Amino acid sequence: MDSVVPFVDKVLEKLDREGILQHLVVVGSWCVYFYRHKFKEAFRLTSWRTKDIEFETSLISKSQKPKNIITILKELDFVMKYHGEAGYTTFEHPEIIVEFLIHRKGDGIADRYKLPGFGIHPQPLPYLSFLVSNTMSVEYKGLLIKVPHPANFALHKLMISVKRKNLEKVPKDREQALAAWNMLGELGDKKMLTTLFTGLPKKQRGLIISALTVMNEAGKIEELSGGTSQS
Repeated sequence: MDSVVPFVDKVLEKLDREGILQHLVVVGSWCVYFYRHKFKEAFRLTSWRTKDIEFETSLISKSQKPKNIITILKELDFVMKYHGEAGYTTFEHPEIIVEFLIHRKGDGIADRYKLPGFGIHPQPLPYLSFLVSNTMSVEYKGLLIKVPHPANFALHKLMISVKRKNLEKVPKDREQALAAWNMLGELGDKKMLTTLFTGLPKKQRGLIISALTVMNEAGKIEELSGGTSQS
């Protein structure tokens, strides 16, 4: 994916100049790229493939001067696509697709999540509030990129791997979760995993345990329950 990085950089720089980037959290597989940038060889996973860059938008309403994102991205030759049945918008370019997401509440009808002044309908998805409840900033080419803490990223990937309808994405979810988990172990920061896990509702804890069970990761289940193997 090195070939798309320069164009992603253009998008990030444009959103930063418009005062929007600081209110977005990069989520999804592009987190792998930024973790690798920050943590270097501690983050073992280097291979990943995606043309989609996803931004979580729950902070964007705090922007003092809303700017129309449709206009901003059209200046970079993106074409807006409206997903009529689902009700959300994406922005497509031959190089990448930009998606905006938000935590789903209730029935998840996207029209109810329109961001006034920004012109977009983010796609509502479950568990995003947990993913972005604990973020960190990565210094990247003169920009500050917000990403989820790797512990939130790992547990979220495990949760959604159980709920995926597209089973082809499940192995990637779990591979990325393990890479973030193992990095935290190498950095001596696995306690965050246990802290976050114990604070989750029972249903979400069950999804994580289910994923780890299928993955034959009994040791990691023990870590979450406070076993002696926890760092």
